[in-house]
Order: sequence, then structure tokens, then C-alpha cells
Amino acid sequence: ADDLAPFYHTRKWKYLIDFNTEIQDVILDLIKIEPGIAFTESYLKAEDVAEDTKDFRYTIHPKLHKQEADEDFEIIPYSQVFQDKAPFCPNLSILDLLLNEGPETVSVLKASIKQAVKGEQ
Repeated sequence: ADDLAPFYHTRKWKYLIDFNTEIQDVILDLIKIEPGIAFTESYLKAEDVAEDTKDFRYTIHPKLHKQEADEDFEIIPYSQVFQDKAPFCPNLSILDLLLNEGPETVSVLKASIKQAVKGEQ
């Protein structure tokens, strides 16, 4: 809670990208993952993205009809707060997973990677 509280109680970020980048860094640190994240210098159209690059821009989108499935990810149900009253609700957020599973977050994420992709790593 102490690590995440500043994101909900202060308004020190002028731009959403700054907020998102900083909270992403905190979450990655909490779950001890160090992915290689690189930002583009300018906007790239989908057709200009290299063929061997994963483009996740439309995997999460507020308009459901614009979302694209991540073929390498399979949702693995985990314990949620009201599971005795409601069925598992997928695709909430990494915070839902982290706050419900704590140290098991990485295990759930690893189990969610489809077998074909695991073999490539």
C-alpha cells in the first residue's frame, strides 16, 4: 500500500505517460520483473512496426471492438476478493492480481504464458 499510495493521493504528474511509466516501474519492481522496455522516438503506424516486433497497442483498449487478443497469453483464474459471491472476473488489472496474489503474482503470470511461447524463451 505504501508503494502505491502516492499514485492515488498526489497529483505530481503533468502528463498521463509520466504517471503510467512511474507506476509501471513501481509495479515491476514489486513483482521483481525487469523487462526490456523501449519507447519510440515518434509515433509508428501499425504498418511501420517491424514484423518481428510485438505490437500490443490494441491488446488493451477502452473500446472492446478494437481490442485484439494476445495469442500468447491464456488467462489463469486466481483468487479474487468476492469469489464466493461472483465468478472470476478476468482482465481487471495487474493491481488486482498483485493485491490478491501478492508473492504468487509472478507464478500466475508465468502460468499464463502459452506453452509454445515458453519453449521459445
